[in-house]
Amino acid sequence: MTIRTVLSILSVHQFEEDLKTAIDFCGAHGAHLNALVISLGTAPTIGNYNTISSVWLEERQREIDALSDKAAEIKDILDRSEISYEVQDVYTEFAWADEATCPPT
Repeated sequence: MTIRTVLSILSVHQFEEDLKTAIDFCGAHGAHLNALVISLGTAPTIGNYNTISSVWLEERQREIDALSDKAAEIKDILDRSEISYEVQDVYTEFAWADEATCPPT
């Protein structure tokens, strides 16, 4: 059975070794790499979304911006490799991480 596509789920905070391994594996097998970069958002300091602090909203935006920057960095690394790839980024909260990473059945 030939491996055609590899899904590598990468953390926005630490991905270098996992990405290198995925690139090496896909290169050796002629497989397409689908890199999914995920950032789990900081939960609000309160339990109710009706009242959200501006500090939390600013932190959330910083996390989203950092995710975008890391996804661009990963694309740059993959551009230098000789494999077929695509990069997707996902920003979600811990409670919905499974929905963000797993397609519905």
